[in-house]
Amino acid sequence: MRAAPLTWLTACLALGLAACDDGDSGGNGGAGGAGADMASGAGGVGGAGGLGGAGGVGGGAQDAGVLAPDMELPPIEWQTPEGVAAPVDGAPADPGTCRSTWVGAFRGWVADQSGRPVPEAKAQACIIVEPGGMLLCLRPADADETGVYTINVPENGACMSSVAMRVLKPGTGLATIYCVEDPAARVGGDQIIRTADPYVVYPTDAAAVPAGADLNAPSTITYQDGLEVEVVPGRVFTTSATIQAARARAIDPTDRGLCFLQGQPTPDRLYAFWPEAAIDGPGAPFKVPNDGGLAAGAQVDLFVLGGLECALEDGTHIPEGEWYNFGTGTVSADGAYIVNDAGSELPCFSWFGLKAR
Repeated sequence: MRAAPLTWLTACLALGLAACDDGDSGGNGGAGGAGADMASGAGGVGGAGGLGGAGGVGGGAQDAGVLAPDMELPPIEWQTPEGVAAPVDGAPADPGTCRSTWVGAFRGWVADQSGRPVPEAKAQACIIVEPGGMLLCLRPADADETGVYTINVPENGACMSSVAMRVLKPGTGLATIYCVEDPAARVGGDQIIRTADPYVVYPTDAAAVPAGADLNAPSTITYQDGLEVEVVPGRVFTTSATIQAARARAIDPTDRGLCFLQGQPTPDRLYAFWPEAAIDGPGAPFKVPNDGGLAAGAQVDLFVLGGLECALEDGTHIPEGEWYNFGTGTVSADGAYIVNDAGSELPCFSWFGLKAR
Protein backbone atom coordinates (compact mmCIF):
# COMPACT_ATOMS: atom_id res chain seq x y z
CA MET A 1 0.00 0.00 0.00
CA ARG A 2 1.44 3.36 -1.03
CA ALA A 3 1.58 6.03 1.64
CA ALA A 4 -0.06 9.38 1.00
CA PRO A 5 2.24 12.08 -0.38
CA LEU A 6 3.58 14.86 1.79
CA THR A 7 2.04 18.26 1.30
CA TRP A 8 4.22 20.72 -0.60
CA LEU A 9 4.73 22.93 2.45
CA THR A 10 5.78 19.94 4.57
CA ALA A 11 8.14 18.76 1.84
CA CYS A 12 9.71 22.22 1.64
CA LEU A 13 10.33 22.39 5.37
CA ALA A 14 11.58 18.84 5.68
CA LEU A 15 13.72 18.70 2.55
CA GLY A 16 14.87 22.31 2.14
CA LEU A 17 13.87 22.32 -1.52
CA ALA A 18 15.22 25.25 -3.48
CA ALA A 19 12.01 25.73 -5.47
CA CYS A 20 9.80 26.36 -2.42
CA ASP A 21 9.38 30.00 -3.31
CA ASP A 22 8.14 29.25 -6.81
CA GLY A 23 4.35 29.06 -6.74
CA ASP A 24 4.12 27.92 -10.33
CA SER A 25 6.58 25.06 -10.31
CA GLY A 26 7.71 22.85 -7.47
CA GLY A 27 10.77 20.71 -6.95
CA ASN A 28 11.09 16.97 -7.13
CA GLY A 29 10.03 14.88 -4.15
CA GLY A 30 12.61 13.44 -1.79
CA ALA A 31 13.21 9.80 -1.03
CA GLY A 32 10.63 8.12 1.19
CA GLY A 33 11.33 6.72 4.61
CA ALA A 34 10.84 3.12 5.62
CA GLY A 35 7.29 1.91 4.94
CA ALA A 36 5.32 -0.75 6.77
CA ASP A 37 4.86 -2.99 3.73
CA MET A 38 7.49 -1.87 1.23
CA ALA A 39 11.17 -1.13 1.14
CA SER A 40 10.59 2.60 1.12
CA GLY A 41 7.73 4.91 1.87
CA ALA A 42 6.31 7.63 -0.34
CA GLY A 43 8.71 10.27 -1.51
CA GLY A 44 8.04 13.90 -0.86
CA VAL A 45 5.79 15.46 -3.47
CA GLY A 46 7.16 18.28 -5.57
CA GLY A 47 5.24 21.53 -5.72
CA ALA A 48 2.04 21.16 -7.62
CA GLY A 49 2.49 24.44 -9.43
CA GLY A 50 0.01 27.30 -9.67
CA LEU A 51 -2.70 27.59 -7.02
CA GLY A 52 -0.15 28.02 -4.24
CA GLY A 53 1.28 24.51 -3.83
CA ALA A 54 0.34 20.86 -4.09
CA GLY A 55 -3.38 20.78 -4.56
CA GLY A 56 -3.80 23.93 -2.49
CA VAL A 57 -5.18 27.32 -3.33
CA GLY A 58 -3.11 30.47 -3.67
CA GLY A 59 -4.12 33.85 -2.36
CA GLY A 60 -6.18 36.17 -4.52
CA ALA A 61 -8.94 35.67 -7.03
CA GLN A 62 -8.53 34.50 -10.60
CA ASP A 63 -6.85 36.85 -13.06
CA ALA A 64 -8.19 38.44 -16.20
CA GLY A 65 -7.32 35.33 -18.19
CA VAL A 66 -10.45 33.47 -17.00
CA LEU A 67 -12.54 32.51 -20.01
CA ALA A 68 -16.08 33.85 -20.11
CA PRO A 69 -18.61 31.49 -21.73
CA ASP A 70 -19.06 33.83 -24.69
CA MET A 71 -15.29 33.67 -25.34
CA GLU A 72 -15.34 29.93 -25.86
CA LEU A 73 -14.92 28.70 -29.42
CA PRO A 74 -16.72 25.95 -31.35
CA PRO A 75 -15.04 22.53 -31.33
CA ILE A 76 -12.53 21.53 -33.98
CA GLU A 77 -10.80 18.25 -34.80
CA TRP A 78 -7.69 17.48 -32.76
CA GLN A 79 -4.58 18.23 -34.77
CA THR A 80 -1.48 16.89 -33.06
CA PRO A 81 1.28 19.53 -33.24
CA GLU A 82 4.41 18.51 -35.13
CA GLY A 83 6.46 19.16 -32.00
CA VAL A 84 5.08 16.07 -30.30
CA ALA A 85 7.11 13.86 -32.65
CA ALA A 86 10.27 16.01 -32.56
CA PRO A 87 13.47 14.67 -30.95
CA VAL A 88 13.88 15.11 -27.20
CA ASP A 89 17.24 16.22 -25.87
CA GLY A 90 18.66 15.28 -22.49
CA ALA A 91 16.59 12.18 -21.71
CA PRO A 92 18.58 9.64 -19.66
CA ALA A 93 19.45 6.36 -21.39
CA ASP A 94 18.40 3.01 -19.96
CA PRO A 95 21.41 1.44 -18.21
CA GLY A 96 19.86 -2.00 -18.69
CA THR A 97 19.18 -2.62 -15.00
CA CYS A 98 15.54 -1.47 -14.81
CA ARG A 99 13.16 -4.37 -14.12
CA SER A 100 10.05 -2.24 -14.64
CA THR A 101 9.77 0.30 -17.50
CA TRP A 102 12.41 2.91 -18.31
CA VAL A 103 11.00 6.26 -19.44
CA GLY A 104 13.44 9.06 -20.18
CA ALA A 105 10.91 11.79 -21.01
CA PHE A 106 7.26 12.66 -21.57
CA ARG A 107 6.18 14.65 -24.61
CA GLY A 108 2.58 15.64 -25.33
CA TRP A 109 0.25 18.58 -25.70
CA VAL A 110 -2.57 20.38 -23.94
CA ALA A 111 -5.84 21.53 -25.52
CA ASP A 112 -8.98 23.24 -24.31
CA GLN A 113 -12.47 21.80 -24.70
CA SER A 114 -12.69 23.17 -28.24
CA GLY A 115 -9.57 21.28 -29.30
CA ARG A 116 -7.29 24.31 -29.56
CA PRO A 117 -3.80 24.35 -27.98
CA VAL A 118 -3.33 25.91 -24.54
CA PRO A 119 0.02 27.76 -24.40
CA GLU A 120 1.62 28.17 -20.95
CA ALA A 121 -0.33 25.25 -19.52
CA LYS A 122 1.64 23.18 -17.03
CA ALA A 123 2.13 19.42 -17.19
CA GLN A 124 3.44 17.47 -14.21
CA ALA A 125 4.30 13.77 -13.96
CA CYS A 126 3.77 11.93 -10.66
CA ILE A 127 5.73 8.71 -10.95
CA ILE A 128 5.85 5.47 -8.96
CA VAL A 129 9.58 4.75 -9.02
CA GLU A 130 10.87 1.19 -8.87
CA PRO A 131 12.19 -0.65 -7.06
CA GLY A 132 10.49 0.39 -3.84
CA GLY A 133 7.30 2.09 -5.02
CA MET A 134 8.42 5.61 -4.13
CA LEU A 135 6.14 8.45 -5.25
CA LEU A 136 8.02 11.19 -7.11
CA CYS A 137 6.23 14.26 -8.53
CA LEU A 138 8.45 16.10 -11.00
CA ARG A 139 8.70 19.83 -11.59
CA PRO A 140 5.85 21.00 -13.89
CA ALA A 141 6.83 21.80 -17.47
CA ASP A 142 5.37 24.72 -19.43
CA ALA A 143 3.61 24.17 -22.75
CA ASP A 144 4.87 26.22 -25.69
CA GLU A 145 2.74 28.30 -28.06
CA THR A 146 1.50 25.11 -29.78
CA GLY A 147 0.50 23.52 -26.46
CA VAL A 148 3.45 21.07 -26.52
CA TYR A 149 5.32 20.26 -23.31
CA THR A 150 8.41 18.15 -22.56
CA ILE A 151 9.19 16.61 -19.19
CA ASN A 152 12.68 15.17 -18.87
CA VAL A 153 12.82 12.51 -16.17
CA PRO A 154 15.85 12.43 -13.84
CA GLU A 155 17.81 9.20 -14.01
CA ASN A 156 16.86 8.26 -10.43
CA GLY A 157 13.16 8.38 -11.38
CA ALA A 158 13.18 6.88 -14.87
CA CYS A 159 12.58 3.25 -13.82
CA MET A 160 8.84 3.32 -13.13
CA SER A 161 5.73 1.18 -12.83
CA SER A 162 3.07 3.90 -13.13
CA VAL A 163 2.61 7.58 -13.84
CA ALA A 164 -0.21 10.05 -13.34
CA MET A 165 -0.10 13.21 -15.43
CA ARG A 166 -1.45 16.40 -13.83
CA VAL A 167 -2.30 19.23 -16.23
CA LEU A 168 -3.48 22.77 -15.44
CA LYS A 169 -3.19 26.41 -16.42
CA PRO A 170 -3.03 28.60 -13.32
CA GLY A 171 -5.29 31.60 -13.01
CA THR A 172 -7.60 30.81 -15.94
CA GLY A 173 -10.52 28.89 -14.43
CA LEU A 174 -9.57 25.83 -16.51
CA ALA A 175 -10.08 22.76 -14.34
CA THR A 176 -7.01 20.69 -13.42
CA ILE A 177 -7.13 17.19 -14.89
CA TYR A 178 -5.28 13.98 -13.99
CA CYS A 179 -4.67 11.08 -16.37
CA VAL A 180 -3.08 7.75 -15.40
CA GLU A 181 -0.73 6.22 -17.97
CA ASP A 182 0.71 2.69 -18.12
CA PRO A 183 4.40 3.17 -18.97
CA ALA A 184 4.83 -0.37 -20.27
CA ALA A 185 1.99 0.08 -22.76
CA ARG A 186 2.79 3.65 -23.77
CA VAL A 187 6.57 3.99 -24.01
CA GLY A 188 8.11 4.13 -27.49
CA GLY A 189 11.27 2.56 -28.82
CA ASP A 190 13.18 5.72 -27.94
CA GLN A 191 12.09 5.28 -24.29
CA ILE A 192 9.87 8.35 -24.48
CA ILE A 193 6.13 8.47 -23.88
CA ARG A 194 4.55 10.64 -26.57
CA THR A 195 0.88 11.50 -26.32
CA ALA A 196 -0.78 12.21 -29.67
CA ASP A 197 -4.19 13.01 -28.17
CA PRO A 198 -4.16 16.08 -25.94
CA TYR A 199 -4.73 16.37 -22.24
CA VAL A 200 -7.86 18.51 -22.13
CA VAL A 201 -8.53 21.29 -19.62
CA TYR A 202 -12.16 22.32 -19.33
CA PRO A 203 -13.56 25.80 -18.57
CA THR A 204 -15.65 26.48 -15.47
CA ASP A 205 -18.27 29.08 -14.50
CA ALA A 206 -18.35 31.54 -11.61
CA ALA A 207 -20.35 30.52 -8.53
CA ALA A 208 -22.56 32.51 -6.16
CA VAL A 209 -20.79 32.96 -2.82
CA PRO A 210 -22.10 34.93 0.18
CA ALA A 211 -20.39 38.31 0.39
CA GLY A 212 -18.01 38.71 3.33
CA ALA A 213 -18.05 35.00 4.09
CA ASP A 214 -16.66 34.17 7.55
CA LEU A 215 -13.62 31.92 7.06
CA ASN A 216 -14.53 29.95 10.20
CA ALA A 217 -18.28 29.49 9.67
CA PRO A 218 -20.17 27.34 7.14
CA SER A 219 -21.01 29.03 3.83
CA THR A 220 -22.94 27.64 0.89
CA ILE A 221 -21.45 27.95 -2.58
CA THR A 222 -24.13 27.76 -5.27
CA TYR A 223 -22.97 26.82 -8.76
CA GLN A 224 -24.77 27.78 -11.94
CA ASP A 225 -26.76 24.60 -12.51
CA GLY A 226 -27.97 24.46 -8.89
CA LEU A 227 -25.24 22.34 -7.30
CA GLU A 228 -24.78 23.53 -3.70
CA VAL A 229 -21.72 22.78 -1.57
CA GLU A 230 -21.42 23.81 2.09
CA VAL A 231 -17.89 24.59 3.26
CA VAL A 232 -16.09 26.25 6.12
CA PRO A 233 -13.96 28.53 3.93
CA GLY A 234 -10.94 28.51 6.24
CA ARG A 235 -10.68 24.72 5.82
CA VAL A 236 -10.46 25.04 2.03
CA PHE A 237 -9.66 28.57 0.90
CA THR A 238 -6.84 30.69 2.27
CA THR A 239 -8.58 34.07 2.09
CA SER A 240 -12.05 35.54 1.68
CA ALA A 241 -10.94 36.61 -1.81
CA THR A 242 -10.24 33.08 -3.00
CA ILE A 243 -13.64 31.73 -1.96
CA GLN A 244 -15.14 34.42 -4.19
CA ALA A 245 -13.14 32.86 -7.06
CA ALA A 246 -14.86 29.46 -6.70
CA ARG A 247 -15.98 28.03 -10.02
CA ALA A 248 -17.43 24.79 -11.45
CA ARG A 249 -19.27 23.51 -14.49
CA ALA A 250 -21.41 20.51 -15.36
CA ILE A 251 -19.56 18.63 -18.12
CA ASP A 252 -21.06 16.20 -20.63
CA PRO A 253 -19.65 12.85 -19.38
CA THR A 254 -19.45 11.56 -22.96
CA ASP A 255 -17.26 14.46 -24.10
CA ARG A 256 -13.78 13.80 -25.49
CA GLY A 257 -10.66 14.14 -23.40
CA LEU A 258 -12.07 12.75 -20.13
CA CYS A 259 -9.18 10.33 -19.74
CA PHE A 260 -9.99 9.39 -16.13
CA LEU A 261 -13.35 7.89 -17.23
CA GLN A 262 -11.78 5.40 -19.64
CA GLY A 263 -12.86 1.91 -18.59
CA GLN A 264 -15.27 3.34 -15.99
CA PRO A 265 -19.08 3.37 -15.99
CA THR A 266 -20.26 6.64 -17.52
CA PRO A 267 -21.57 8.91 -14.74
CA ASP A 268 -25.04 10.44 -14.99
CA ARG A 269 -23.71 13.82 -13.84
CA LEU A 270 -20.16 15.16 -13.96
CA TYR A 271 -18.72 18.39 -12.57
CA ALA A 272 -15.33 20.08 -12.90
CA PHE A 273 -14.30 22.39 -10.03
CA TRP A 274 -11.79 25.22 -10.02
CA PRO A 275 -9.49 25.79 -8.25
CA GLU A 276 -8.33 22.33 -7.25
CA ALA A 277 -8.32 22.27 -3.45
CA ALA A 278 -8.00 19.94 -0.47
CA ILE A 279 -10.52 20.07 2.39
CA ASP A 280 -8.97 20.06 5.84
CA GLY A 281 -10.91 17.69 8.11
CA PRO A 282 -14.46 16.49 7.37
CA GLY A 283 -15.62 16.76 3.77
CA ALA A 284 -18.19 19.19 2.40
CA PRO A 285 -21.94 18.37 2.43
CA PHE A 286 -23.66 19.00 -0.91
CA LYS A 287 -26.85 18.59 -2.87
CA VAL A 288 -27.45 18.25 -6.61
CA PRO A 289 -30.71 19.03 -8.44
CA ASN A 290 -32.51 15.80 -9.31
CA ASP A 291 -32.84 16.71 -12.97
CA GLY A 292 -32.88 13.05 -13.99
CA GLY A 293 -36.21 12.46 -12.23
CA LEU A 294 -35.02 9.71 -9.89
CA ALA A 295 -37.63 8.53 -7.38
CA ALA A 296 -37.56 9.84 -3.82
CA GLY A 297 -35.28 7.61 -1.73
CA ALA A 298 -33.30 6.34 -4.75
CA GLN A 299 -29.58 5.98 -4.17
CA VAL A 300 -26.63 7.05 -6.29
CA ASP A 301 -22.92 6.28 -6.11
CA LEU A 302 -20.59 9.25 -5.69
CA PHE A 303 -17.17 9.60 -7.31
CA VAL A 304 -14.25 12.02 -7.12
CA LEU A 305 -11.02 12.31 -9.11
CA GLY A 306 -8.01 11.75 -6.85
CA GLY A 307 -5.30 14.40 -6.70
CA LEU A 308 -2.16 15.47 -4.88
CA GLU A 309 -3.84 16.31 -1.58
CA CYS A 310 -7.26 14.70 -2.03
CA ALA A 311 -7.97 12.57 1.05
CA LEU A 312 -10.85 11.10 3.00
CA GLU A 313 -11.60 12.35 6.50
CA ASP A 314 -9.59 9.47 8.01
CA GLY A 315 -6.53 10.62 6.05
CA THR A 316 -6.71 7.95 3.33
CA HIS A 317 -5.15 9.46 0.23
CA ILE A 318 -7.12 9.12 -3.01
CA PRO A 319 -4.40 8.39 -5.60
CA GLU A 320 -3.74 10.84 -8.40
CA GLY A 321 -5.94 10.12 -11.41
CA GLU A 322 -8.11 7.50 -9.72
CA TRP A 323 -11.88 7.81 -10.29
CA TYR A 324 -12.79 6.92 -6.72
CA ASN A 325 -16.20 5.85 -5.33
CA PHE A 326 -16.23 7.75 -2.03
CA GLY A 327 -19.82 7.11 -0.92
CA THR A 328 -23.51 7.36 -1.70
CA GLY A 329 -26.26 9.94 -1.99
CA THR A 330 -30.03 9.73 -1.72
CA VAL A 331 -32.87 11.55 -3.46
CA SER A 332 -34.69 13.79 -0.98
CA ALA A 333 -38.26 13.02 0.14
CA ASP A 334 -39.66 15.77 -2.09
CA GLY A 335 -37.65 14.46 -5.07
CA ALA A 336 -35.99 17.83 -5.68
CA TYR A 337 -32.36 17.06 -4.80
CA ILE A 338 -29.80 14.31 -4.49
CA VAL A 339 -28.16 14.78 -1.09
CA ASN A 340 -24.99 13.13 0.18
CA ASP A 341 -25.51 10.47 2.84
CA ALA A 342 -23.83 10.85 6.24
CA GLY A 343 -20.12 10.04 5.89
CA SER A 344 -20.23 10.67 2.13
CA GLU A 345 -19.26 14.33 2.07
CA LEU A 346 -17.18 15.71 -0.83
CA PRO A 347 -13.52 14.99 0.12
CA CYS A 348 -11.87 17.58 -2.14
CA PHE A 349 -12.51 20.03 -4.97
CA SER A 350 -11.45 18.26 -8.15
CA TRP A 351 -13.81 16.44 -10.53
CA PHE A 352 -17.01 15.01 -9.07
CA GLY A 353 -19.62 12.64 -10.49
CA LEU A 354 -22.62 10.56 -9.57
CA LYS A 355 -24.34 7.52 -11.03
CA ALA A 356 -27.73 6.03 -10.17
CA ARG A 357 -27.71 2.51 -8.81
